[in-house]
Amino acid sequence: MGYAKIEGVYQMNEKQSVLLTSPFSSISERIIAGERITPEEAAILFAEADLSLLSYLATTVKRRISGESVFYNRNFHVEPSNICRFHCRFCSFRKSSEKGYLLSVDEVLDKIKSLYTGVETEVHITGSVHPKHNFDYLLKLVSAISDAFPLLHIKAFSAVELAFIMNAEGIPFAEGLSKLKQAGLGSLPGGGAEI
Repeated sequence: MGYAKIEGVYQMNEKQSVLLTSPFSSISERIIAGERITPEEAAILFAEADLSLLSYLATTVKRRISGESVFYNRNFHVEPSNICRFHCRFCSFRKSSEKGYLLSVDEVLDKIKSLYTGVETEVHITGSVHPKHNFDYLLKLVSAISDAFPLLHIKAFSAVELAFIMNAEGIPFAEGLSKLKQAGLGSLPGGGAEI
């Protein structure tokens, strides 16, 4: 499915079209032509462009790269604890609980072994800001998972978890993230806002 340009209007299909207007026309034309844009230009589009234009540009790039094919990963979740320092309304973790638990690194590995069938591509570790978690625990956990399951992408620890622990221990964010990445961390979950 191609897009036809008619006097600055790109027809997405019979029912949808996007008008490329200033100040975005120059950036949009370069994206459509397959050229890279700067981080500053991307920020301008993100902050100011209409959602239909962003959708059109993203679809154009996606189709250029992979056509009509759709890709996904198959993951499973492991929660090392359900006890948290905080009491957020949207979360099921709590400050304390009769049914609270905290898994050791070995117990997390056992949980992964019980869930991993060999077809999954990612383990998603979410937990809590547990009173006993420290940065060393996070490093040991990621390293152990990476060693035991080298084919699994490790997506772990929300930014809230990391910020709390790194701030408490005085670890600069760039340094902490670098160490986690070296240990095997592939990405962070979005804390419920993944895109």
